[in-house]
Amino acid sequence: MKLFLTLVSIIVCLNLTLLKAYPQPENSPADLGGLVINAVPTSVTAEDIPPEVLSPEFPHLALKCISEDDWKTIESCEKETELKLNMTKPTIKSGASKEEIDKFLEEDKKFGPFACECLVKIMGVADEMTSQLDMAGYGKFYETTSLSSEQKTLASADFISCMTANLITPSLPVFVRWTESRNEVIGNLITASHVIACDLHSLIKNGCSDTSVSNSTLAWFLQDLQTRIAKEIIH
Repeated sequence: MKLFLTLVSIIVCLNLTLLKAYPQPENSPADLGGLVINAVPTSVTAEDIPPEVLSPEFPHLALKCISEDDWKTIESCEKETELKLNMTKPTIKSGASKEEIDKFLEEDKKFGPFACECLVKIMGVADEMTSQLDMAGYGKFYETTSLSSEQKTLASADFISCMTANLITPSLPVFVRWTESRNEVIGNLITASHVIACDLHSLIKNGCSDTSVSNSTLAWFLQDLQTRIAKEIIH
């Protein structure tokens, strides 16, 4: 099963659908690191979102390295989520008013988590019986991207680092808590949105985006993902 993705969120997802909204240029990990290292996490508001992110080309530019099959998987999960929730996927257009953006963000809070869970389940990275996440095996999905060998290695390492950064007991197994169930486990509980957000963060940080996307937009997006990831920790 191919990576994604790692998208959605872009949910971090996150806003799966928000990701499908902005254009970006290719940037080096060093450049991006310098822009986000001292950033202060904030809650996303209509005023915060860079205009670039509202472009219909943004999703494919931000995640230029993933395959068409991965995009088809994402679209499949969006359709499945629409049926499950009996609602249309939240969308936003360039030039949207503050009220329209606020409405989009509110609707995506409901849509995003289920779309991310669909992706994680399709990828088969969480045990069906226990919901334990196979982080070591997750790296194989980066092989389906167009990243260089070095970038794939870095993305895989960054994914694991992202997943364990804020855990209280990182030495214990990591389990996914599904929206419609409540696992009682001995270990770390995270959401599917957390998984997809770390996936997105690792890809974009390591050169997945098109060079047309600005450094400032990528930095904003990465910081927003980091903020969302921190909020997804259950315990």
